[in-house]
Amino acid sequence: MRILNNHILSFLLLSLLCCSPAFAQKPLSSLAEISLLTCDPGNQLYSTFGHTGMRVNDPGQEMDIVFNYGMFSFNTPGFYRKFLRGKLDYHLGMQKYGIFLREYNHYSRSVYEQKLNLDSLERQRIFDFLVNNSKEENRTYKYDFFFDNCSTRPRDVFTQSLGIEFPDQKTDKTFRNLLDEFLPGLPWSDFGIDLVIGSVADDKASDLHQTFLPAYLMKSLENKKIGEKNFVKSTSNVLDFSEEQEKRFTRPWFTPMLVFILLLLLEVFLFFFVDKNSKGLKWYDKFCFLILGLSSLLLFVMWFFTDHIATKANWNLLWIHPFYLLLAFKSPRTSANWLLILSAVLTAAALVFWLVIPQQYHLAFIPIMIMLLMKLYRWWKFEQV
Repeated sequence: MRILNNHILSFLLLSLLCCSPAFAQKPLSSLAEISLLTCDPGNQLYSTFGHTGMRVNDPGQEMDIVFNYGMFSFNTPGFYRKFLRGKLDYHLGMQKYGIFLREYNHYSRSVYEQKLNLDSLERQRIFDFLVNNSKEENRTYKYDFFFDNCSTRPRDVFTQSLGIEFPDQKTDKTFRNLLDEFLPGLPWSDFGIDLVIGSVADDKASDLHQTFLPAYLMKSLENKKIGEKNFVKSTSNVLDFSEEQEKRFTRPWFTPMLVFILLLLLEVFLFFFVDKNSKGLKWYDKFCFLILGLSSLLLFVMWFFTDHIATKANWNLLWIHPFYLLLAFKSPRTSANWLLILSAVLTAAALVFWLVIPQQYHLAFIPIMIMLLMKLYRWWKFEQV
């Protein structure tokens, strides 16, 4: 019920957020301030890496709004299909600052505000850019997880309106390294992400590209200057749920590594102590092959039939491949030797060349691969009888 209520609240909030400009644009008063709002990660998968908004507070016009590049409409025709294929339109929406904070207070997520050190012309330039960007004909864009999201868009606002530069020089961190920093308390999310995203995530991320993460954009702004002055005037904690955040980073005991090591031990027991003619054993193997085959179809579709850059060139298909579907619907005696041998060779190659494959594998993949090799060998031996 709590999960259902959370989804309903999210829907209502998003409905309120998806509004177009309802005010006549006027020059900002001398009291106006512009801030970057950085929100801590949440417990839902979509909020794992935080969020960014831009606040325009002008007491002189009784205006206090947040420009939010993370908006989308549930009423979009074919919403789920477009979402999965990476074709869902996101857009810039606006909301009252109080409503923005209410949502993050409800989910116990901290919000940090960086007030920008701007003169009146600089403030007006950013505000005009945002208002123009929020017009119906300009506000929509194709979301990309790494390169065009709710954090990179505000970064580009600063670059295009004020000329703030972000170095495009490679660092020692890959995109995957950056994601891992936010996943220590979410081992199953970490496992799923490493399964779905491809070798693109193992490219070195420049200072420019690190800002796809809200926390890194916040950190980057602290070191920026505009002319001779610091770009950030002050930083404050508007909502403080730091204790909740610490709990989120606590590592749980129930992890993919534990589960798959236990399954590997089960496979060892089955390999040595269970009759290979057992119908129960055959059905267990078929179930495993079916799960692998269906997973491989997902990876294949995400690579070749979506616009998600992050899921391209996925080397996990080396050991999770559609051939397992053929095994799932055949008996050991009718399975072709070549199918078993090919599957074993591909899995062994993924395991042996672990360190040279241009994609970082999750450590929990190791017991899965060993388990698969034992299972494939057992089926091959059965064919020889």
